[in-house]
Amino acid sequence: MQKLTQYKKASYWNERFSNEETFEWIAEWDQFAHLILPHLDANHRSVIIMHSTSFIFDFFGNIYVVEINGRITMSMKWICDDIRTLSKLDDQTFDIVIEKATIEALTADEKSAWSYSNDALRDIDAVYNSVFRTLVNNGTFFSISFTQPHFRVPLIMKDRHWSCCVQEFGDYFSFFCYRLKKCDAPNWSDLERYLNVGLVVTPNLEKVNHRLPSESGTFRPEKLPKTGEDCLTPAEVEDW
Repeated sequence: MQKLTQYKKASYWNERFSNEETFEWIAEWDQFAHLILPHLDANHRSVIIMHSTSFIFDFFGNIYVVEINGRITMSMKWICDDIRTLSKLDDQTFDIVIEKATIEALTADEKSAWSYSNDALRDIDAVYNSVFRTLVNNGTFFSISFTQPHFRVPLIMKDRHWSCCVQEFGDYFSFFCYRLKKCDAPNWSDLERYLNVGLVVTPNLEKVNHRLPSESGTFRPEKLPKTGEDCLTPAEVEDW
């Protein structure tokens, strides 16, 4: 049995895709297409980040594909980059970013999602920061995942000004589509149940998240814009 740490290495994916013509990492596109397509526009600039030779790419026009390896999707606008930095992508460039289980690959060697290591928390935080940076204001990030919301939502909402919609899908196994809209007012009331449980089940979370619950045990940020028209500045985020 191959070690789970190999999922984090480009060499593993290079070797795997040298022998596989098509491969879907977790869910098939037709299982979650209905959750994404209504939010797309022909003029959108999109970037897709995933380990896959998926036919998902056929549904997008102005598309960039970010991969850790260099053996697939070569006919497209292809970039070899690290999702934790997206250093080759400019700030506020893309209307749509889609990630499918790349975060799971980064955390494949974790013992349990109930207690991520500090390294894993830093990696996940870096992913969300890099995606947030590359999105235009009011741009949307879709994260397709098998990680349950009470593990994922607290990390999604850490120090970033966007809304989060959680949609479950799948026939035999449960998967989740996290739809995050930059500069949209955070929908705290919808997410409260995930945020509160998340602090309990993720002991290390408080080490990387300084927006802690109020005395009532719930997240109640006081300084938020009344509309989603403008993003908070980094200084304003620090004051939440």
